[in-house]
Amino acid sequence: ARQPVTYPAGQRHGILTQPSFLAATSNGEENNAIARGRLVRELLLCQPMPPIPIGVVPALPDLGPNATLRERLSAHNQGACEGCH
Repeated sequence: ARQPVTYPAGQRHGILTQPSFLAATSNGEENNAIARGRLVRELLLCQPMPPIPIGVVPALPDLGPNATLRERLSAHNQGACEGCH
């Protein structure tokens, strides 16, 4: 659901918060934070992404169908996924 956002006075915001950038790095169904992070790292910071370690990708816990994107992505920062994320 789209909602207008009001930034606090004096707080900086730039291209990474522009709706056009957010829409260009999303698919039609949901936010694509992983693709956006890769784009920022490779094109803006000029840092190559390391290769995915083959055979080391652990299974993620089942968070249920109502889990938010933030909850699903935070599961990558814990346990066996923590080393790469």
